Amino acid sequence: MKGELLQTTLINKIISKLFRGRAVVRSRTLLLLAAFLLSGLSALAQIHTGSITGLVTDSSGGVVPKAQIKITNVDTDVTLDLVTDSAGLYVAPNLLPGHYSVAVDLAGFQGQSKVGLVLSLSQTLTVSFTLHPGGQKQEVTVVGTAQQLVDTTKSTMGDVITSQAVSDLPLNGRDFMDLVPLTAGVVPPPEGSNKYYTNGSRGAGTGFLIDGADVTSPSIDPPRVLPNLEGIGEFSVTTSNFTAEYGRVLGGLVNTHIKSGTNAYHGSAFEYVRNTSLDARNFFDIPNRLPFHLNQFGGSLGGPIVKDKLHFWRLSRHARDRGRHGLHQCSHGGRAGR
Repeated sequence: MKGELLQTTLINKIISKLFRGRAVVRSRTLLLLAAFLLSGLSALAQIHTGSITGLVTDSSGGVVPKAQIKITNVDTDVTLDLVTDSAGLYVAPNLLPGHYSVAVDLAGFQGQSKVGLVLSLSQTLTVSFTLHPGGQKQEVTVVGTAQQLVDTTKSTMGDVITSQAVSDLPLNGRDFMDLVPLTAGVVPPPEGSNKYYTNGSRGAGTGFLIDGADVTSPSIDPPRVLPNLEGIGEFSVTTSNFTAEYGRVLGGLVNTHIKSGTNAYHGSAFEYVRNTSLDARNFFDIPNRLPFHLNQFGGSLGGPIVKDKLHFWRLSRHARDRGRHGLHQCSHGGRAGR
């Protein structure tokens, strides 16, 4: 009896150790899997965001370590606090495109801040400071200039199409892809084709990203997802000298950033009309041309859900085509929260 009891106890100990070991292995596997997935998310984040970096020095040119840096997104009031390293440098990666202010403060020096800074998609914005000794804190506000449009940290060639350009430039059919050829080196597609040729490359080599997600079509067609024109914050067209995070692209790369809500409620409403009465007659039109009526309408609305923390952005667009083939209607909606 005692022998059976000892044998049972020994077996239970062995089984418990085995299960404990498996639990450790499982937990380690889950940790490695989570680290792998998070690293992928970080890599994607760098694609559809930007970064701000800079150097802090004193009036004699010496670097200033341990200076307090405060970066503020003016639209959402989200702040990021940093400290300069031993070389006087600071880096703030993975920032959403938008308007920013950067402030620096250190005991014994006059505080400074720079406002009016605009961070574009995939841009590294350099904001440096020269501190002067001072007993009292004095804020020196410097408005951002056109020098910030030049990214001296990369050799990438391309252009950024802003939301203002997307809204103001005329677009037949409200397709933002018609603005891609505004970038030097991009050839618009010929009639009846959807290919974009960049610096002589094939049309199938063009890649498309929306907020870091790859939406490139496996064929030579346009991207699988065409965002609502009202929701485009900006998009960049890169033609050559890609950085490491942009892989698998042989031609150009169209990287689109979708708007997000801010601390202020804002929105828009639109309707675009094309019909037989307003369109000019084509030279080859028959005397009694077929009727054509196209209405494109919709709107957008964004604002705070929890101020400084969570925001929403709602989009809606509709199209009604009453042409020779009868009535065709199409509706698209979308929403986002950050």
